[in-house]
Amino acid sequence: GTVALILGLVVYHAQKSDWVAHRGRRIIATITSIKRESGRSHLGWKHDNYYVTAKWTSPQTGKTYTFLTWSLDERPPYKTGNLIPVLIDPHNPKQYVMEV
Repeated sequence: GTVALILGLVVYHAQKSDWVAHRGRRIIATITSIKRESGRSHLGWKHDNYYVTAKWTSPQTGKTYTFLTWSLDERPPYKTGNLIPVLIDPHNPKQYVMEV
C-alpha cells in the first residue's frame, strides 16, 4: 500500500511538471544564490552538485516566490543577480520548471 501511494505521488508530480513545461507561463526570476555541494556518485567518484535559487515577485499579487533547481552536474553558466527563465503554473506558481 505504501509503495503504491509513493509511486502515485511520483507519477502525479511528474505529470504536473510535464504540464508546466509544455503549457506554463514564462516569467523571469533573479538568481539569489548558486551553491555547490561535494559528494560521491553512485559509483564512488567525486562529484559536485550545484543548486540554483531564484526569486520572482508577481506583479498582480505582490507575492514573492522562491524557485530551486534539483542538483546539477555542472556549474551553471549564471551568476548571482543574473536573470533566468522559469515556467510556472499561472494558477499555482509553486508548480514550476526552472530553465537551467
